Amino acid sequence: MHFSVNASDINAGMSLVSHALSARPMRQIYEGVLIETAEEGIYLTCTDGEMTVRTRVDATVSEEGVAMMPAKLLGELLRKLSGEVDIAIDNRFRAEIRSMGSNTSMAGTDASEFPDAPEVQETEFSVELPQAKLRDAISRIMFAVSTDETRRILTGVLMEVSAGEIRF
Repeated sequence: MHFSVNASDINAGMSLVSHALSARPMRQIYEGVLIETAEEGIYLTCTDGEMTVRTRVDATVSEEGVAMMPAKLLGELLRKLSGEVDIAIDNRFRAEIRSMGSNTSMAGTDASEFPDAPEVQETEFSVELPQAKLRDAISRIMFAVSTDETRRILTGVLMEVSAGEIRF
């Protein structure tokens, strides 16, 4: 696998998917980020077994492939890079990461054990809400959200939708 990507684009993607990583993973496979190439760029996926976050990052793909890299280590490295980043991962899942004179090697693993992300079922039900109003509503209730991840249900927000009203 070989691709080139803008450092700020892949940093934004890693920042997003790393929200699915657990502080205390139950299995080693949950410590990684799955990197998959596609025609339109690369897909990054992280999971903790309960929640999965996947995003697409624009990239120039030279050679297709799939690999899993240690998410926290890769994220820390990428945050320090700028400009164009060139990433090549060989058949033994060894990554060579180059950017502006910097050259780093990192060991990855086979992605075959990475769990498949569940398909999101589309329904006829949908809600449209302006981004500013959604942000305002969430910011008003964030004080009540727990930061203790041992009881994950308390780290979320209940959203009730009825005709003409959305309640958080």
